[in-house]
Order: sequence, then structure tokens, then C-alpha cells
Amino acid sequence: MSNPYHSPDEWNPYPPGDHSRGTYPFPGYPVISPYPGAGARLGALIIDHLVVGVIMSVIAVTVLWDDISSWINEVERWDGYGDAPYPDISVVVWFAYRVGMEVTRGQTLGKMALKIRVVDVDGALPTFGASFLRNSWYLISSVLSFIPFLGWIANLGIPVAMAVTISNHPYKQSFTDRWAKTYVVSTRPVF
Repeated sequence: MSNPYHSPDEWNPYPPGDHSRGTYPFPGYPVISPYPGAGARLGALIIDHLVVGVIMSVIAVTVLWDDISSWINEVERWDGYGDAPYPDISVVVWFAYRVGMEVTRGQTLGKMALKIRVVDVDGALPTFGASFLRNSWYLISSVLSFIPFLGWIANLGIPVAMAVTISNHPYKQSFTDRWAKTYVVSTRPVF
């Protein structure tokens, strides 16, 4: 039995030499973009929030139980004026998790689950500075959350702005990816 595909033009659905309609991909053949969109990245972010939530629960129960109970007492005594007591350890855990995983593996657990990865312009793992810069939106959002009305707008506006910039950019970069000169790419085979 001979191979039915003797030359590329024989399996091309268009006549040989007719490249006006293109030869790849075949009509109806699915193509996976090498740059995942906002939906895949949101899914990875939700998984990462769940992971950090579990990590924070373990830390709270094992290490910080006394601090958590004193924070609860402060909240109960708070009269509504001045700064509210705020546990800020979650920002540190978030950055340690995200930056540590991106610098060492290029992926957080959420990105691993959705088969996406962070790379720099050369396709290598991002540096600490680049990873910190691309995740700085969380720090900006956390700091702005202390300002009553502006904090609410920032916590809603920053993720929306990121989704819009990811959707409108040809390489699906958010504004923080552009700051850090990083890309999020698919680890699935691209056809």
C-alpha cells in the first residue's frame, strides 16, 4: 500500500499552485492560537485565587491563629472611623506564590491546569523583576482598596482594563505584560 500523500499539493484541498485562498489550515480545521485570550487567563487566575485561599487557610490555622484572633477582636472593636484593621499577609503570599512559580517554572498551578505559560521576549522564563512587574496590578489594586470610592473602582476597573487590553492586542498581552515585556503562551501544540 502506497502513501496517498505523495506531495504537499496532493493533500491540499485547493488546486496545485492556487495559493489565493491559502493552503493552511484546511477549512474547518481547528487552529489553537499560541497566545491564549482573556478567558483562559481568567480561568487560571481563578484557580490561583483558590490555591492562595487554601494556602492562607493553612497559614491562618497553623501559624497565625493568634494574629487572626486578635485581628477579629480589632474588627469587633472598630467603630467605623479611621482605618479599618486589615490583614495584609495575603498580598505577600500572593506575590510569593505568583512570582516564585513564574520565575522557576513559568507557570502557576492555574496556568499549568490550563496549559499556558509566561515567557519573556526570547521565550525564556521571566526574571524576578519582570514577573513582579507583570503581577503589580494586584499590588496596585490592594493599595488603592484603602481609598473608599477609588478603591472600589480600581478593584473593578483594573481587571476589566486587563481583559480589554488582552482581547485587543495581537499577542494577547495585558498592559502589565507590556510593562514587563512578557507574553503568555499556550503549551499545547499549535497546528
